[in-house]
Amino acid sequence: MSHTIDRVCKSDSRQEKYETDGFVQFVGEPTQAKPKKKSSTHHNSTKAVSNEVRRRIYDDWFADKRYISLLVFKKACPMSHHERLIYSFVTWLHRLDPEQSKPYTQIAARLSISENSVSAAAKSLEKRGLIAIGIGRSNRAVLRLTDQTPDWLVIGSQGAPASNRLYQLADTNDSPFRMTSLDVALLASLYGLAIQRGTLLIENSKSGLAKMITASSKKVRSSLLKFGELGLAKWSGNEVALLRPPTATLRLFADCGTDNQESTSPGILFQLEVDGVLGNRLNEQLRTAQLRQWEAGWKDQQPFEFWNSIFRDSLKGLDLKDRLSLLEDFLVERLPALWLSAEEQHQETGRAGNNRFLLTEMAHDSVARLRKERGYA
Repeated sequence: MSHTIDRVCKSDSRQEKYETDGFVQFVGEPTQAKPKKKSSTHHNSTKAVSNEVRRRIYDDWFADKRYISLLVFKKACPMSHHERLIYSFVTWLHRLDPEQSKPYTQIAARLSISENSVSAAAKSLEKRGLIAIGIGRSNRAVLRLTDQTPDWLVIGSQGAPASNRLYQLADTNDSPFRMTSLDVALLASLYGLAIQRGTLLIENSKSGLAKMITASSKKVRSSLLKFGELGLAKWSGNEVALLRPPTATLRLFADCGTDNQESTSPGILFQLEVDGVLGNRLNEQLRTAQLRQWEAGWKDQQPFEFWNSIFRDSLKGLDLKDRLSLLEDFLVERLPALWLSAEEQHQETGRAGNNRFLLTEMAHDSVARLRKERGYA
């Protein structure tokens, strides 16, 4: 399952060209290089290239594959590999919904480590004051974030902790080159570097990569050799060229799916008891919105409770005509953008996961702003 990269050497300019899945990266300095002029469009073009690499990896290669957000840690971070995985998972789950928790069995499966490793890392993180271990249903241990934020997190351009996508291995990870949690962590870091730099050709020493995932250079070398056999990357010296994963290799990663969803449609839909054209139009819009929420993983009566809360609480104090007018404005003007924002932050595998917590918080704020803009108290 080996893959090759076209490599063309041009002696007159001392350039080497690497071609990998449509991207071309030149390395080496031409003998007659002209000084570069600063352009006002340089930043935008660099961002556009990074976005294209991101789209290629996340939305094309790994579309509909399950992942969590793996936090990026500074070199001085003293946490072990397993501690970083657990802390990233608990942070990611908290952002989805602070009320959610997962038993150790499910955490272990998501991260491709043992339950004993989850337990040991959790106890270590508790001693560091980063998580609290409580007792949930059926006397099972649950992990919660504390208010303490470590100084070892890399902060992204938007002011939030930076992260890369850590793709979950499938249960049938039965390749002769069996992948481990270290392998997928290194792959996540390489994809993160590719997006950051806007190129699928990564120049990094093994020791540098090792520090990113808290591993030895020997283990990094073993992972890179494994990536070569699986068709994920081509490694030579300090250069790693990322490749489009073959179909057989993609089967090693878990597909997106909904967890424990027994029904196919919500039992009760929130509907307005209003006659006339406006009432019918709003009820159809509300029905479409609730079905979309259900398809995105909302459970039981959550869609009904969401819209009932918007109409009852966020629009309270207004007469019926004004409430209906603001509700329609929210449905048409604000909800689509809020939904896309919630998807971006909460998607698991290229499509929406259960984005209920964030969307609820954003929706009430949006309605409050809409009321102010329309001149209501």
